[in-house]
Amino acid sequence: MRHPPYRPLDDVLATDQSLFEIPSIVGTMVGFSFPSGMREVNLPGFHLHLLADDRSTGGHIYDYATHDVEVTIGTSRTVHLELPERNLADTLTLPDPLRSIHLRLVRAGSSSGADLADALDLDADLVTDSLRRLVNRGMAERVDDGDDPPTPATRFRSHLAPIRPSSLPAALDDL
Repeated sequence: MRHPPYRPLDDVLATDQSLFEIPSIVGTMVGFSFPSGMREVNLPGFHLHLLADDRSTGGHIYDYATHDVEVTIGTSRTVHLELPERNLADTLTLPDPLRSIHLRLVRAGSSSGADLADALDLDADLVTDSLRRLVNRGMAERVDDGDDPPTPATRFRSHLAPIRPSSLPAALDDL
């Protein structure tokens, strides 16, 4: 896991991003252009994504050649940015050990405080208290829905679930 200070997005994209080439595809391309004054929101310039008509692939586009296309262009001077209630930014700004516990909970799935304490080499009571705090922040929930105070054996799950490649086609159906 990386820790602050975080690398600039330009550097991460240049070194850590996976690229692949698709020789021929039929699909829909959607994009927008951000002015340089909005660098904190997105990289300046055009930002294009493609989704194949059969929904088998898609993603960010860096270079393309087209034929037999229909183009629609619109102009907007406003940006509406809506973030989910519980997102990765919330997790990354948590103080330790809350961040470590929550990220482990996201990766491991439903876990008890004792399991998390063992995995992270932390005191079980500290982990149980941290899990209670994550529940109060709306970032985790008890699996057993019990009313009694949580113990190290109480199981929790995160509200921030990772998207795994096997679930990607189902996620695309909701577009």
